[in-house]
Amino acid sequence: MVGIPAVRLLVTSRRRFAGLPAASGSAASSSPLPGLEEWSVGAIHRDDAVRLVRTLAPHLSEVQAGRVVAACQCVPLVLRLTADALTSGRLGLEVSACQRRTVRLHCRSSVRS
Repeated sequence: MVGIPAVRLLVTSRRRFAGLPAASGSAASSSPLPGLEEWSVGAIHRDDAVRLVRTLAPHLSEVQAGRVVAACQCVPLVLRLTADALTSGRLGLEVSACQRRTVRLHCRSSVRS
């Protein structure tokens, strides 16, 4: 349409939206919003995930970042949100003394959003 700017919207969900075609465009959409495409985004490689976390939360050591990555299962959006929360102080990082391989993320109640 002439005179109407293009709009792009990104919606993230853990569940698939019924009626949306795959990104390959293999099926016709029965969606009430024509033109929407669904893209599945999986986990990223562990090394890339650690690099992302360390870039966003530089105060974390390589080992701490690796534990965060494992807890977030290398999912980019989860990594981003967690690293931001760790950097801002909304989340804290605890490593179990018994099992140094496990990490526990906890909300800090003294920080308000």
